[in-house]
Amino acid sequence: MKSRFFAVVLVALLCFGFILPGIGAAAEAVRWHNYDEGLALGKQQKKKILVHFYADWCGYCRKMAHETFEAPEVVSYVNKHFVPVRVDIDKEKETAAGFGIRGVPATWFLTEAAKRIGNVPGLVPPDRFLSLLKQVAAMPPEKAQTKRTEP
Repeated sequence: MKSRFFAVVLVALLCFGFILPGIGAAAEAVRWHNYDEGLALGKQQKKKILVHFYADWCGYCRKMAHETFEAPEVVSYVNKHFVPVRVDIDKEKETAAGFGIRGVPATWFLTEAAKRIGNVPGLVPPDRFLSLLKQVAAMPPEKAQTKRTEP
């Protein structure tokens, strides 16, 4: 009886060992870069640059990280059409100050040549963020101008 029980348990463990890795595999994630690397990649890859400002202590930043930047359609679109950059305002104060960041989360969009297109302040839900991403990606580089972009 004991050997039969152990055989069933062994078979179950083997099955779960082959099934669960596929279930537990992480979904695609946004491939974040640091600021300097992101600017260089934007020029090299001829992609617009998304610069997301955040802080570890910010609850809305964590919410946007988990809800917006983990939404599969947002992840896929960002990775395909943008060079994504994350800037921690507490660690990269000069960069944040250069963009006039006073509150987080905040997201700026830049051309391939790192010229400012516009920004969107605050927490943006995935569906609205995806719509904004599509609008920015469709903009020709010569249309870039410094202005505030609302979701």
